Amino acid sequence: MLAETRERVLLTGTAPNGDRVDLVGYGDRRCGIYRNGRPDPDRQWESCDLDASTAALMQTLGLE
Repeated sequence: MLAETRERVLLTGTAPNGDRVDLVGYGDRRCGIYRNGRPDPDRQWESCDLDASTAALMQTLGLE
């Protein structure tokens, strides 16, 4: 039986180029950045570090 992943958007914003950028929690202690609804493979965390992932979201949005 496969474990069900429950994704939920924790934070969202719009990048200067118009892309939608989301910080997504997966429900199994992982999180990641999505750009326009697709996961960014370079911005995924096995054990969600909220500080690091929020900083990555801000950087992706051009706010840092």
